Amino acid sequence: MIRTPYVLAGALAAGLASATAWRFSLVPAALALGLAALRPRASLAVALALAGWWWGSERLQALDRSVLAPRIGTAGGAIVDVTEPPRRGRYEVRVRAVAVRWSGARIHEPLLVLLPGRRAPPQGARLRVLGTLRCARPRGGSCACTAGPPTACTPGSHGRRLLASPASGGR
Repeated sequence: MIRTPYVLAGALAAGLASATAWRFSLVPAALALGLAALRPRASLAVALALAGWWWGSERLQALDRSVLAPRIGTAGGAIVDVTEPPRRGRYEVRVRAVAVRWSGARIHEPLLVLLPGRRAPPQGARLRVLGTLRCARPRGGSCACTAGPPTACTPGSHGRRLLASPASGGR
């Protein structure tokens, strides 16, 4: 016999995990609640699973909303804050950063900045860059951010790239 706290915690975790596969919808939720009414002992577990499913779906929708998504393919000036140590490649330096301005608009979006050359900015530096906003992972020749499911380009996965050349560095 599985103890009740484990069943309840497992139901909540299953609800959170199910949000990655299916977004919350009222029809399946109402059906699940109706079925749970037939077995009163399972109703709390079903309610926790539905709450986790709803909450996970809301969190994923918040991640899917991006201020920069409609601006993919455009060029402009940006101010970015370097958040992690840079990684040097053979031809470029890859820096994870947070854009605080894009073409004059105040934003707060994580992205991956590709800088030409071998000189890397220090972590915590604020850079003023001039570049083109591109999608990180093109799929089938088209941008994954504009084609396919809306979750293809989330801020958590650093789905946007800024191909840039530094206009000036330092804080």
